[in-house]
Amino acid sequence: MNRKTKLRYKDSLRVGAAQVIDTGDPDSNLKRVADFFGHASQKSVEVICFPEAIISCYDLDHVSECDEQYARRVKANLKRVKELCTQYHLWTVIGSVTPDSKQWRNEAYLIDKTGKIKGRCTKIHTLEGRERKLLAQGNRIPIFHVKGVKAGILICNDQKYFEPWYILATRGCAVVFHPMWGNGPAGLNPYENGTQMCWA
Repeated sequence: MNRKTKLRYKDSLRVGAAQVIDTGDPDSNLKRVADFFGHASQKSVEVICFPEAIISCYDLDHVSECDEQYARRVKANLKRVKELCTQYHLWTVIGSVTPDSKQWRNEAYLIDKTGKIKGRCTKIHTLEGRERKLLAQGNRIPIFHVKGVKAGILICNDQKYFEPWYILATRGCAVVFHPMWGNGPAGLNPYENGTQMCWA
């Protein structure tokens, strides 16, 4: 590449934020996820972002019990999400508590419109208590390219800390996806809202 040539990225991305309520059942969640894919495809959305752990449900009881049947359901549902990306020609950022060889992780996947996983991000700042005890913590802040836009992913509690935002900004990210399990019908509290706006 000529040294004078600069990589150019598009400066816009049409994103749909799917406000899916966790039902406590992975299969029921998946049906709602499929419905949101259908809605997004009708609105010229390029990327649809889902909440934290919506594939698996945010259920640490199954993790603590090392439930193998639950682990198989999670993997099957992830496969179905990849099929939905292909069916609707949409990218997605979607979260799941997923089994690993040694320990479960709270992850967000970036899947392209062909159903290929382009990357994943593991929650770094797990919450004190059961989550930190049961789930492995991430140690990387990856950068992704989404339809020509440089983007990052921060999961739930990660957004409270300055350093991840600083790293993403200095590496040229234009978009930060933020899958979050939520704070009930009231949504984010003023502290979390303010934090996000300040870092942005």
